[in-house]
Amino acid sequence: MAHSISSSVGQDGENRPEDVRAVYALFNSILPAPLEISDQASKDLIQAITTFQKNFLSQPSGQLTMDDRTWE
Repeated sequence: MAHSISSSVGQDGENRPEDVRAVYALFNSILPAPLEISDQASKDLIQAITTFQKNFLSQPSGQLTMDDRTWE
């Protein structure tokens, strides 16, 4: 499994295919119902990112990068 991404993934992200697949894989390792993996950031992936961010961010963006709190 990838432990890094090279650009932003999610809402208004750069969404490079290899990064998007890596984020799907990471979320599928924690979600009870896996998302269908794609090269595109789907509404379901963006919703998963947003829902995850709601646990620790007051204003979830639906996007993540290597240097943000979501990735940590």
